[in-house]
Amino acid sequence: MQISPQPRLLSITGLYLVLAHSSFLSAQSPAQPTPKPAGVDIATVSEGTPKGAPFVFADAPALPSLAASGLAETPAFTDEFSPGWDAAESGWKVATWKQNRTQMSRERVQVNADGHLVQTVLAGEPARGGSIQSTTEFGYGRWIARVRPSAVPGLLNSIFTKDWDDLTTAEPGDDGKKAEVDVEFVTHTFRPNAGEAHLAIHLPGKTPLWHLDIPLDFNPSDEFREWGFDILPDRVIWHVDGKVLYTWEYTETEKIDPNYEMFFNSWTRDKWLKGPPKEDANYHIDWVKFYPLVKQP
Repeated sequence: MQISPQPRLLSITGLYLVLAHSSFLSAQSPAQPTPKPAGVDIATVSEGTPKGAPFVFADAPALPSLAASGLAETPAFTDEFSPGWDAAESGWKVATWKQNRTQMSRERVQVNADGHLVQTVLAGEPARGGSIQSTTEFGYGRWIARVRPSAVPGLLNSIFTKDWDDLTTAEPGDDGKKAEVDVEFVTHTFRPNAGEAHLAIHLPGKTPLWHLDIPLDFNPSDEFREWGFDILPDRVIWHVDGKVLYTWEYTETEKIDPNYEMFFNSWTRDKWLKGPPKEDANYHIDWVKFYPLVKQP
């Protein structure tokens, strides 16, 4: 992808500016996205995702506090998506290429008067959606995003990280390790007081390495909730509104390394997602925050 000039990340605190070349922020470089390798169709392989144990919010364990997890009390990166938001100045790149066979566009990534970043998937064909990704890289820490997925069936809204591009090199634009952590919302699973969260881990040559659909006791599109994950040196913890959804522990050879980009995207397919949607569908993102691990390995 073509990376914009060094963004003015107003929300990165002075404490962390001195770490700009460390494991959670690194230099930018020109880049151009390329499609997934031939033969890897994420929609096809995701149709066979196994079901996990039902998530009961009232009974789920509490997420450990920032201090107990060794995380900074103040976020190193935050975006409130206030009216007048500028993607480049806020540290984001808006996609204008295809992702998962869906054409992305700046017109379908807009901040509304309520201060929500709205990604829109248009009704019908061809598939048209929206996507943003960070223009800096991050390391171990906790991501939290307050979002409300669309209630319209036939699409996917996501929060995910991916080491797509090594931003310390000038080119090529897709020379990252490709490790990925996902929480995704497949909207046709939503119904009254129920829905699913799709969790996944992708590693080079293993798409996916692991994935699981978690049945929920609420409909994710009914209201804003705080979704996220902790990417730590030994595990990934997914969470919602301060409750643990699932924990995936590393092995010697299967783990998530630091230096990755952050993404939100919205797309549609017939396979898996049962798209395209019959009406325009909006994904609302209120804010996102990143709390880094204090002692990065």
